[in-house]
Parts: sequence; structure tokens; C-alpha cells
Amino acid sequence: FILNKEIFNRLSADPGCVFEKEPLDSLVKERQLYLYEHRGFWHCMDTPRDLIFLNRVWESGNIPWIPGTDKKTCNSDWKDAIDASY
Repeated sequence: FILNKEIFNRLSADPGCVFEKEPLDSLVKERQLYLYEHRGFWHCMDTPRDLIFLNRVWESGNIPWIPGTDKKTCNSDWKDAIDASY
């Protein structure tokens, strides 16, 4: 997310406040939420398994987020890394 500092005015101290629900819903209703469609490689890094996967992609030498990498070779290598990380 790329946010204006005004987002903090929409956050609640309530532990039940879910960022992806209440604050973002209000931005949608006010037509203040915009989208950028990224068509390149993306993978979250939320868990240790994600870290292992991304490190394997990096170590393969065919790194999809570095310009100039052969996408055909890269795609097969990172798909192999996904299989190996599960």
C-alpha cells in the first residue's frame, strides 16, 4: 500500500479494527482508493515458507524481479522453487 498520512485518522485503537475492512471500506465509499495493476512478478513474504521460496528463487540466479532475466527460464525455475518449498 502507498498511503497518505491521513490514513492514521481512519484507524481505530480498537483491537478489532481490521485495516483491510473498515479503513479501506471507507476509502472505497469516498472514492479515494485507487488501483495499480502490476503485471510483473510478485510474491508475498508473510511466512517462513515464503522466505524460503524467495531465497530459492534468488539462489537459482533466474530472478524474475530483476530486469533482463529470461522470463521463460525464470518462470520454470521459480515454479520449481514453489514446489520444493511446499
